[in-house]
Formats: sequence, structure tokens, C-alpha cells
Amino acid sequence: NNFCGANPSKCSAGSNNCGGPYLNCYTGEEAALRDLYTTTNGGSWGTKTNWLSGDYCTWYGITCSPSSYGHVYKIDLSNNGLTGTLPDSIGNLPYLIDLWLYGNSLNGTIPPQIENLTALLILDLSNNQLSGTIPSELGNLAQLNTFSVGDNQLTGTIPSSVGNLSQLETLYLNGNYFSGTIPSSLGNLSQLQYLYLNSNSLNGTIPSQIGNLASLLSLDLDSNKLTGTIPSSFNGTNFPSLQVLNLHDNQLTGTIPSELGNLSSLTDLRLDNNQLSGTIPSSLQTISTLIDLDLYNNNFCGANPSICSVGSNNCGGPYLSCNTAEEAALRDLYTATNGGSWTNKTNWLSNSDYCTWVEITCSPSSYGHVTQINLSNNGLNGTLPASIGDFPSVQYLYLSGNSFTGTIPPQIGNLSSLLLLNLDGNQLTGTIPSELGKISSLQTINLGSNQLSGSIPSEIGNLLQLTLININGNHLNGTIPSSLGNLSQLRELSLYSNQLTGTIPPQFGNLASLIVFNLNSNQLSGTIPSSLGNLSQLVLFEMYSNQLTGTIPSSFNGTSFPSLQYLYLNNNQLTGSIPSSLQTISTLTNLNLLANNFCGALLSNCGTGNINCGGPYAACSLTTSTTTTTTTTSTSTPTTSSSSSSHSISSTTRSTTTLTSTTTTPTTSTTSTPTTTTTSTPTTITTTTTTITPTSSSSSSSTSSATTETTEGTSSSSSEGSSTTTSSSHSSTTSPFHLSDSSDGSSHKKSLKIGLTVGLLGGLILILIIAFFMRK
Repeated sequence: NNFCGANPSKCSAGSNNCGGPYLNCYTGEEAALRDLYTTTNGGSWGTKTNWLSGDYCTWYGITCSPSSYGHVYKIDLSNNGLTGTLPDSIGNLPYLIDLWLYGNSLNGTIPPQIENLTALLILDLSNNQLSGTIPSELGNLAQLNTFSVGDNQLTGTIPSSVGNLSQLETLYLNGNYFSGTIPSSLGNLSQLQYLYLNSNSLNGTIPSQIGNLASLLSLDLDSNKLTGTIPSSFNGTNFPSLQVLNLHDNQLTGTIPSELGNLSSLTDLRLDNNQLSGTIPSSLQTISTLIDLDLYNNNFCGANPSICSVGSNNCGGPYLSCNTAEEAALRDLYTATNGGSWTNKTNWLSNSDYCTWVEITCSPSSYGHVTQINLSNNGLNGTLPASIGDFPSVQYLYLSGNSFTGTIPPQIGNLSSLLLLNLDGNQLTGTIPSELGKISSLQTINLGSNQLSGSIPSEIGNLLQLTLININGNHLNGTIPSSLGNLSQLRELSLYSNQLTGTIPPQFGNLASLIVFNLNSNQLSGTIPSSLGNLSQLVLFEMYSNQLTGTIPSSFNGTSFPSLQYLYLNNNQLTGSIPSSLQTISTLTNLNLLANNFCGALLSNCGTGNINCGGPYAACSLTTSTTTTTTTTSTSTPTTSSSSSSHSISSTTRSTTTLTSTTTTPTTSTTSTPTTTTTSTPTTITTTTTTITPTSSSSSSSTSSATTETTEGTSSSSSEGSSTTTSSSHSSTTSPFHLSDSSDGSSHKKSLKIGLTVGLLGGLILILIIAFFMRK
């Protein structure tokens, strides 16, 4: 027959035969187990010993108890390769106490029929792929001690019915996608020891009712979107046994309650990566059991308590004074620049966090300090306060396009993190503070279009990270500091439209990264350094409207300047011929050489497009002859001549070279060419007499001439393109002596007087010698 259950003793008396033994009569439980095997692909389980054969109490992972008359009371199939879904019949195991199915690949939802497992103490479905929501029916499992569904893909809110599980000691809901708020009903779980809600998307505030969980050992709410403050109910009275409190990686604000210092059993406290403010309470130092303290990346102020430096504890900081020096500095800026009249002043001076004030940016990575101030074109007027230097983390300071007056405070040199300073387009006066040279991080200085005066501080040459200097359109004077040649990262140097004097430092040839080089409209003199030919990245080169002399260096060629597009040297006092090497700069689209004192032929491309060389110029032709002389001494004096329409060089020595030039009148009214010479020891040399006779130009208006002697073998030190060496000689070779057209003839008369004086003295000496010999 199809009996079930155990045979009565009568069955074994005499010849009685009841058959058997038979299966357990509780076939509903066996059916549920067979469903579980089927829906979770039992054939692929890691271990499936005896399943679907014999008494189900002998099947792997199934435990029956004699005290429950053969009912299933434990299922442990954890880490056994179960896939698929949980069957609804899982609820047909009324005597089940422990259900362990963690560490498998179960998917689908948690069947609501699980509420029928009224004897259940442990439900562990963690580390699967379960989805959907937690069935509210689960709140009916009044005996439940442990509920773990961590590390699944569950969504929705945490049912408030979970708060009905009054016997619950462990609640693991971590590592899912739960949203919404934490139900305050969880505060009813007076037996709860472990509450893990971390790594979800929970929002809202932490319910103060959580402070009722007097048995709590570990509370982990980290990595959510929780806001508001830490409840003051989190204290030693309510949590006498709490060991772990993790609230990190949320959006909590406010201060750390001093009551946390009463958590006498606490070993781990993590509040990092929130928006907490105020001081770190010294009461934390009284927690003698504390091992791991992390308060990093908040907005605290004040000094750190000593516990912050114990072991691996990390409180972040150092922090600003709690007087919020940065807020005070912002308020100063508002007051000093008539904030009431700003174009946009949203939130300024309100009670809200100053990081919310318009155009103020703070960064969590800098502990809430100001990192950017952008008030350009915002109608600021007045002066910059000295407290502008009280922003240790500011990287970008944009104040251009306003109406600032007064000076740049030297305290600006305290902005040790500054990358960019833009004060362009204001009405600032005074000098550029040398303290700028202390900001080693600075990459951009833009002080253009102000009324700054004085010289450029040499300390700027210490800022080795600079890529841009723009100080154009001011009243700067003095020389350009050679220290700027140290700025190897510099890409733009704009000093135009000032009153700078002196020469262009040859050290500028070291600015290998320079793209834009603009020194026009100053009073620079001297020659163009040939070292500038090293600036291979140049695209724009402007030196026009200065007083530069000498020739254009031959280093200005296509090899040196493979990218040069704009070259402006007009309105200077440059001389010599225009070097043909300029034609090798294939990228050159704009060239202006007007209003200089060039001679010789024009380049073949002059006059095409935007290539303007001026001219035509007088030709430079050479005639040479030689004679032998004995030099006793070679000296000369640098001479500068001034002419409204021509270039001339004059000499006080006997001359063997004549330069006669008829030149086009330049637009520059005054020209001068220094003549630099050296002294050499007496020697017998070969003197070359050279005559330069420019051809006449139809547009010429004057003639200039000069005499000079070029001595082979004599050392000459000169500014490039404008130096000659002259010597006094006993040679009988002479040539006419000419002065520049602007001379009044006084030098000629002086020379005649000297000649007569020398002749008279010579005659007197001769008479004395003759008288001496006659006497003998």
C-alpha cells in the first residue's frame, strides 16, 4: 500500500506484516524541497547528495529534528551554486528555524509567502542577485532574530513593518539600491545589536529614534545621501555598548555633538567626507577605547584635539580659525568695494554658508576653503582690502573689468596656492608689489590696462611656473629685469604701452616656450639681441615704436622662426640693410619695417600683402684701398649725433673712410647711433680705406657723411650693427673730414686751431734744437 510514517509495534509481532518502512507522512515539506531543487537548477548544484531519493531528511543541507516529528527545521545550502528563483512553496515549511541560502546566484524576488515561516529565527539571503522589494509581510515573522539580505539588487524603501521584528538582533540591508528615508520604526528594535544600512541611496535625516537602540554594538549608515545633523541622542547613555559608528560619505551638516565623547565603548568613529562644520569636540579625547578616528574632508574650524595625531587617526586640517578668516575677508571685500552697488550680490552677507555666496567657489578637497573668486565685470569700485591675502587655498582670483582704485596690497603675496591673478581693466595705481614673487605656484599674471607705475619687480623672475605675463597699458618705467629670462615656461610676455627704458635683456633668448612677445610703444633703446633668434615658438613679435638701433640680426630667419606670422619693428632707429634671411620665414604674413634708417635694396616680397618695408632706401656700395701705417695708440670717444632727417656718424680722428648718404626722411624725428671703440697697443698694421657712397634717391631730402677708420687686427667692442674702431695714425694718407648736417662747424674750427697750435709748438722745438747744437 502507500502508507507513510512509522509502523506501530504490532506490525512486528508474530507473522504480522505492515510493509514498510515508509516515508515521512509530511509530504508538503518534501514537495517544497523538490520545488526548491527544480527552480534553482538542482542538477548544477555544487553538492546534491541524496536529493530526490530516499527520506528527504537525509538530503544534503536538510536537517530534521525528532523533536518536531521529522519536520524540516534547517536548510543550509549556502555557497552551493544555486541559480534561478525561490519558489512560493518555500512558505510550506512551518517548522523551519534556520534558512541559509547566502552566497549563491538567486535572482527574482523574495516570495511574500515567506511570512508563513512563523518559526523562523534566521533568514540569510545575502550575496545573491535578488531584486524587487522587501515584502512587508516579512514583518509578521515575530520570532526572527537575524535578517540578512545584504549585497543584492533590492530596491524600493525599507518597509516600516521591519520595526515589528521585536526579537531582531541583526539587520543587514547593506549593498542594495534602497531609497527613501530610514523608517523611524527601527527605533523599536530594542534587541538590535547590528544595524547595517550602508551603501544604498537612502536620503533624509537620521531618525533620532535610532538612539533608542540601547543594545546596539555596531551602526553603519555610510555611503548614502543622508542629510541633516548627527542626532544628539547618539550618546553614551543611549548607546552604552556601541563600538562602531560609521556615518562617512554622506551629506551631513552641523557640528559633531559633544555627546559622542560619552560613547565609552567606541573603537571606530568615521565621519569623513561629509559637510560637518564647527570645532572638533575635545570630548572625543576622553574615549579611551577609540582606535580608528577619521574626520577627513569636512568643513571644520579651529585647532585639532591631540587625539587627531594618535595612531592612524585622521581629522584633516589644519583648519582655519573659527572666526572664519576667509568669511571675514570676503565681508571686507564687499565693504571696501561698495558691495551694495554690485551687479550681482546674491547671498552675500546672508547667514548662509559663504561658500554659497555668488561667484565664490569652495572645494571639499580643500576642507571647504575658498578656491575661486570670480567677480569680474561686476561693478566693483573702491580699493582692495589687505585681507585679500587671507585665502590660503584660493587658486583663481578674477577681478578684471571693474573700477578698483588704490594700490595692490602687498598681502596678495600670501596667496600661496594662487594659479591665476587677473586684475586687468581697472584703475589701480602705485607699484607692482615685489611680494608677488613669493607665489611659486603662479601661472598667470594679468595686470594690464591700469595706471600702475614704477619698475617691474625682478622677483617676478622667481615664478618659474608662469606661462603668461600681461602688464600692458600702464605707466611702468625703468628697465626690464633680466630675471624674466628665467621663465622657461612663459608663453606670452606683453609689456607694451608703458614707459620702459634701457635695452632688451639678451637673457630673453632663454624663453624657449614664448609664442607672443610684445614690447611695443615703450622707450627701449640699444640693439635687438641676436639671442632672440632662439625663440623658435614665436608667432607674434612686436617691438615697434621704441628707440632701437643697430641692424636686424641675421638670426631672424626661417630656421629660427618656423612659426612666426607677425613681425613689427617699425618706428625705431634701425640701420643697415634689411637682411634677406627674413624672406626665408615662410609663415610670415605681416611684416612692418616702416620709419627706420635702413639702406640698401628691399626684399623681393616687400609691398606684397601685409609686408611693408618702407623705402626705397639709399644703396650701400663699398670701395676699398690699403696702406701701411704704424699705430702708436688707438682711442676714440663714443659719439652720438642727432638729425631730423638723416643718420650720421662723426669722428675726432684723422679719417681714412668716408660715408656719404642721401636717405629717405624717416617718420621718426630723432636718430642716434652710438660709436663704441677700444684701445689697442702700438703695432704695425694694414689699414683698409673704405668709401661707402649711397646712390641718390628721388625722395631724399638731406645728405649725411661721416669719417671712420676700420683697422684690421684691432679688437672692437660694439653694439650690434653700429660700431666702428678709429685710430690715430702717422700715415700721410688723408681724406676730407665731414660732420653731420646738423653741425654748426665749431668742431671744424677747433680742429684748425689744434693744427696751428701743434705747428707753432713744432717750430719752436725745432729752433731750440738748432740753437742747442750751434751752442755745442
